[in-house]
Amino acid sequence: MSATGQLRSLGLILLVCLFGGCNLVVGDYSKQDGAAQEDADGSGVTEKDVDGDVDPGDDGGILSDGDSGGDPGGDPGGDPGGDPGGDPGGDPGGDPGGDPGCPPVVCSLENQCAAVVCDQINYVCSYDEASEDPEWIIEGSVCYDDNPPADYCDGDRRVYYPVVGVCSGGECEYEGQTEICENGCESGVCQGDPCGGIQCDSGEVCVAGVCKCGGSGLDCDAPQTCCGTICVNTTNDPGHCGSCNNSCGQNANCEDSSCICTNPWGNCDGSWTNGCEINLRTNPDNCDECGLACNENAYCAARECTCEEGWGNCNVTWDDGCERQLGSLTNCSYCNEVCDLNETCTEDGCRCGGVGGANCAGDAQSYCCGGPNCVNNTNNDFACGSDCVVCNDHADCITGQCTCTGNWGDCNDDWSDGCESELDTPLNCGACDTNCIDTNEGKKCVFYASHYKCGCQTVDDCPLSMNCNTAIYECY
Repeated sequence: MSATGQLRSLGLILLVCLFGGCNLVVGDYSKQDGAAQEDADGSGVTEKDVDGDVDPGDDGGILSDGDSGGDPGGDPGGDPGGDPGGDPGGDPGGDPGGDPGCPPVVCSLENQCAAVVCDQINYVCSYDEASEDPEWIIEGSVCYDDNPPADYCDGDRRVYYPVVGVCSGGECEYEGQTEICENGCESGVCQGDPCGGIQCDSGEVCVAGVCKCGGSGLDCDAPQTCCGTICVNTTNDPGHCGSCNNSCGQNANCEDSSCICTNPWGNCDGSWTNGCEINLRTNPDNCDECGLACNENAYCAARECTCEEGWGNCNVTWDDGCERQLGSLTNCSYCNEVCDLNETCTEDGCRCGGVGGANCAGDAQSYCCGGPNCVNNTNNDFACGSDCVVCNDHADCITGQCTCTGNWGDCNDDWSDGCESELDTPLNCGACDTNCIDTNEGKKCVFYASHYKCGCQTVDDCPLSMNCNTAIYECY
């Protein structure tokens, strides 16, 4: 076998990418010298290389020297009857030393069917003629070629090829199909062609008067669309949502030709390539909705931001998370839990007398006076009001305040001796610090109309030039 034949008989060539851990696999490109394509007599034999020689610049599918495309005039699939892509041996991925993604090269029309192994999965470059959106897909998927085999006649049989092929061994392979021409076949066309004048939908081919998806599938009726060789409803198909091969990705459905996330997932990066990638039920940076972060000292549970133990969101905004540390007399077990006087903040909240005591803060008429129980201090002479005051002599606790009884007053502001002053003297007449001596009302403290007041009993009790009205004890 010649050097050319040895080169072309290499079965499977593996090029290990230095970046991304990928293996670029070029399929079986074995060729027989002098293999014929369709000849002039319409025999239907597919020609791979009519001269059996290696085309100038053709490396037989071997990519080397760090150039993912090899010789710009080369052919990544051998020489399948011409150059269908303009530069199929070019560099489809640019500089292979760039982004070490997986696959590491760009998929385009020029290198469709190029085979790549990434993470132990075989991918091929597929060019979708309907959407013109090249992408790496799993090997065995459909492909398009600018120069598929031509239709030809085999007696009264017409041999034709579908619009789409199947990526296999690094090439876009087409499987011929036949139909019987009742009126004879000439130059690959049935005479009296029943497809004359028939307009098929996009992606469909007329065969024997019937439009077929991709030339081999069904005739797609609305609302279905032809994608490759199958009919799909792009209004609700998550793999072809709105258009062919427009996949919604993981955790998503297609509704009214638009991708919609399923509960509780969210598409927070705005790309449907990876679908709805965030669980909004538990993600602290996207809690219940994309972009809603719980921030410091908080986590997301059941789609709600929740403070970690011992912390509170007391300013009611998640911009700074749970900013307040609990455990104080003003924010005890929760925000704004204020303990009463004499209460202690415990892990169970405000408690009278400490752990195990009662919580007196919730009762406006009960107070902690040392504990462990709360005391109703509204009428308790021995623990009156929030200060738990003992009212002592001549005083009663009324509605939580010590109040003097009878004609007594607390003139020294000290409940330790109760109401110590009688209010019938010229210095404390009717009220504390009411001094009759220095007034014009009279020097005597007299009782009139049920209360004590400054007045007179004789004219001598009045200032000079004033008389005393003894009926009402007033100077005039």
